[in-house]
Amino acid sequence: MRLYLNKPLPKFTGEVAIDIETSGLDPYIDKLLSIAISDGTDVWILLDFYGFDGVKELLEDDSVIKIAHNAKFEYKWFLHTLGCRMALLFDTQLAEDTIYKGLDRSNYPTSLEWTLNRRKGILVDKSVREEFYNHPGFAVRPVTVKQLEYMKDDVIHLHDIKKQQIVEGTDKGLIPTFNLENDCVPVTAELEYYGKKMDVDLWFSQVSEMEQLVTKYDKRARDVIGTDTIVVSYTKGDKIFTADTINFNSNQQVLNLYNTVFGDNIKSTNAKLVLIPKLEMGQLTKRGSKFTEELLKMREWRDRKKFAYERFIHPVTGKSHCEYRQDGTATGRYSSKDPNMQQVPRPTSPDEPNLRHIWVADDENHVIIRCDYSQQEPRILGQILGLKDVIKACNTTDVYTSLGSIIFKRQISKKDEERQLCKIALLGKSYGQKLEAFCKTINKPLEEGLRIYNLVESSFPVDAFANNMRKQAAQYGFVTTLNGRRRNFDYTKKVPYNEPLNTPVQGTAADMFKLALVKIHKELTKMKKCGKIEDSTRVWHIVHDEIEVHCHKDEVDIVLPLVKQLMEEAGSEICPDVKHIAEAEYGYRWDK
Repeated sequence: MRLYLNKPLPKFTGEVAIDIETSGLDPYIDKLLSIAISDGTDVWILLDFYGFDGVKELLEDDSVIKIAHNAKFEYKWFLHTLGCRMALLFDTQLAEDTIYKGLDRSNYPTSLEWTLNRRKGILVDKSVREEFYNHPGFAVRPVTVKQLEYMKDDVIHLHDIKKQQIVEGTDKGLIPTFNLENDCVPVTAELEYYGKKMDVDLWFSQVSEMEQLVTKYDKRARDVIGTDTIVVSYTKGDKIFTADTINFNSNQQVLNLYNTVFGDNIKSTNAKLVLIPKLEMGQLTKRGSKFTEELLKMREWRDRKKFAYERFIHPVTGKSHCEYRQDGTATGRYSSKDPNMQQVPRPTSPDEPNLRHIWVADDENHVIIRCDYSQQEPRILGQILGLKDVIKACNTTDVYTSLGSIIFKRQISKKDEERQLCKIALLGKSYGQKLEAFCKTINKPLEEGLRIYNLVESSFPVDAFANNMRKQAAQYGFVTTLNGRRRNFDYTKKVPYNEPLNTPVQGTAADMFKLALVKIHKELTKMKKCGKIEDSTRVWHIVHDEIEVHCHKDEVDIVLPLVKQLMEEAGSEICPDVKHIAEAEYGYRWDK
């Protein structure tokens, strides 16, 4: 192995491995210190004071595969520092996660340090990495031999890791998942890099509204208690609490309230929410149910107020740049953090603040298109089950109305109770919900709930499918999506009741979503290069089954139908027998 320091790059073919060192994690603030490139035999290291000539041409060359471990990181830095977008990626970290998906991350970490140790028996001293934090640049502080050795080790082994992963991925049928995840890296990186503008004034206005809602529901909860007193026994004697003095954060006080004042038989509560009463609302007294309702609303708005979104505004861009994780869930769905943009709740009534509205387009000449799949999961389940009548129902505009008509053997409409019963039963069974919980949800006795469940099962055999998935997970240690994505289960542990069922449906939904995301990003990039749309047009945000696209208001007639079309195309590719419908709308604010 030869090491070339600050030498011109040759003409590479086939594939190269790439790794960078930076003075921090933020491309807007920190410095790009070095770029290491390997052809699998030799290594070229370019330092910042020398410059990065020839790197941009290599990165944009769509005939050369670029191997990187956590390629999203490199992508953002190259976009910011060199103004280029990496083409044709293979991310060894995403591949490693795909292979071990579902297993305990503490036992199967996917960092480069652990991947090298697991696959090649190599121990890398990651303490050297700390020497680069807040580094002023190698012109000021010269590079050391130890640092060069570290840079070399981070890149020279990536070819071998990729080869092992390809062999293992081929054997396990994971190559389509590898390809899909690699194709998602550019759009994921750009989602983080470009960020989202936030209406700070609206947010602080909503904080005030939430404070008022906390006060409102706190008072209503205390009104339910009325003039009754709560006696709590302590080791040093009894204490008496009233509606004004009870601490709703005290498990013991709340527990005594349920049992001594409301007459409910509650064994325990949860520190954050009264989860047990919430699950057993049907068994609570009227007073206990009303109190639980008000207390949960109070705690909900108290917790939302603590989101403190303003702390995530970037000092340079003035936007929030959350982290999106492609491998964030066991089913293959994205997750996000700092802030968590995957779980921004919608209001449940018109008088509640809409937290989604605080994120807006870059200016008043731009809008945000929101496009999501309609009834995606039951349609996927219909494809998986493959029954003629079920597929026919799933190819209609409203799956639940069509299925309800089949199940209850009469024509029903959206307003009929049977449609809602069909929806609740189908979704409940899809997530492993048991009969008792279903009956509580629909507020019907066990006998009637069992009758409805049996009717649903006779036409839509979810239970039989679920049992097959549980047997497969127990026998083989994994289940798969329609696209071949695997979720592994630990042989040494009991397989969770509902997770083998969740994965084929939710995981297939994740595959479909990611395929749509890739299609949209590629098409928008192509159109920008041709000058058909503005550079500001981009995928702006993603949430489970919905994709948001930022574009100029004059481009809506072009971009909106395109996004809808590509999402539906992705649905057809993953589920060829079942029609997937995407619905779109737009506005200056997220969620209109």
